[in-house]
Amino acid sequence: MKNMLEQLNEMVTPLETKERSLNDIIADAYCERYNIERSELNTSLDSSYKNYRDEQKLKISLIAKNLDRDIKEFQKNSNRYTIPFNVAEVIHQYIVEDSTKGSFVSKIKNNKLNQVKNEEKLEFVHKAFDRVLGSCRDSEDREYCEILRKEYVEMIDVLQKANEKKEKLIEISNKSINKNIKTIYNIKETDGFVKFGTENGEKKILSSKYENSLTTRDAEILVDAYSLMIEALNDKWSKIVDEYVKQKRHYVLWTTFEDAEKLIDLELSMLKDALEVTYREKDTIKDKISEDELKKIAEFLGRDTNLKENKITKTLKEIESIAKNGQ
Repeated sequence: MKNMLEQLNEMVTPLETKERSLNDIIADAYCERYNIERSELNTSLDSSYKNYRDEQKLKISLIAKNLDRDIKEFQKNSNRYTIPFNVAEVIHQYIVEDSTKGSFVSKIKNNKLNQVKNEEKLEFVHKAFDRVLGSCRDSEDREYCEILRKEYVEMIDVLQKANEKKEKLIEISNKSINKNIKTIYNIKETDGFVKFGTENGEKKILSSKYENSLTTRDAEILVDAYSLMIEALNDKWSKIVDEYVKQKRHYVLWTTFEDAEKLIDLELSMLKDALEVTYREKDTIKDKISEDELKKIAEFLGRDTNLKENKITKTLKEIESIAKNGQ
């Protein structure tokens, strides 16, 4: 039950009209930054504040722009901004954040978003929403604040998982590329270092000998072909992903939840297509398929999907036919 003072406050400043000006937000941030009372600040005469105000307006404008927003969305006229109280608290937090070179805010200001770590994003999320939470006047405000916080935390969790997958892919790619380059050029980890020891019974600085059955030209041809293959494979994979996303959106938008199994069919077909199993010998694949797996393939092929002309579907039909006929 709200007390009389709380009820009177809400009557004076209803939630839906609780807004602040950008100058007011900056003034509060200035007082927090220099640890002074708001009543002590003369915004008209204090030259230090005026410089601070201009700097922060530019900073907020750049932050908004680089985050694909526009501070002018809140502009009421040429000289005044009307900003909802919860937005105001987020802007306040951006203002009071460290802006030195290499900081979280500095990276955003300079449009170096790819350099911002997920840990930095998460830290700011909690700072910003703690500040917003402090300005909430009722349970409805607080509940909304925590819902938004949870959404941002979940988004950062997605970013973190995506980054972990990316790092794993890079690790796998680097390992494969390093192995192939070493094989092509016939190089070892110890190559290129000045060595000393005994050679032909003589203690000396050892000579650096390079021996390879491939010529430099051979190596260049293989590496160039390898580069083209990687580029082509990545391009093919991008097209497969784009098609998968398009098809999944189609299912989500235009069909019912009962079509979920079709999405699984689609995913299987896309993955099998990406692996290019059709380039393997059918008899080799057939010998590795159990009766139980054959039943699953038959069930897979019997479903009503949009992928009947997919080459992997055709190949699986041929494999199933060969296995059943005992060929």
